[in-house]
Amino acid sequence: MSDPFLSCAAQALQISSIGPQIPEKHLKLSEARIKDSLIVAYDNYQKAFNRGDTLDQRYWDGYIRALHHAWELGDNNGLLIQG
Repeated sequence: MSDPFLSCAAQALQISSIGPQIPEKHLKLSEARIKDSLIVAYDNYQKAFNRGDTLDQRYWDGYIRALHHAWELGDNNGLLIQG
C-alpha cells in the first residue's frame, strides 16, 4: 500500500525544485490521515530504537518531523487540512 502523504510530499518537492514559474498547488490532507501516519511513524521509530537501528531511526525521525511540519502549516501556507 503506498502512502498518500509520501506521494504528496514527492509532488511538492518536484514542484518546488522546478522553480517559481510553476503555479502552486494546494495539497488536500485529512486530519485523520496525518494522525494515522504519525501513529505508524512513532511505532516504527520505537521498533527501530529497540533494534538499535540508528539509520532507520533517523528515517522515521525525519518522517515524523515532516508530518508535524505539514500539520503546523495547515491551510495558511498551501495545505488544506480537512477535519
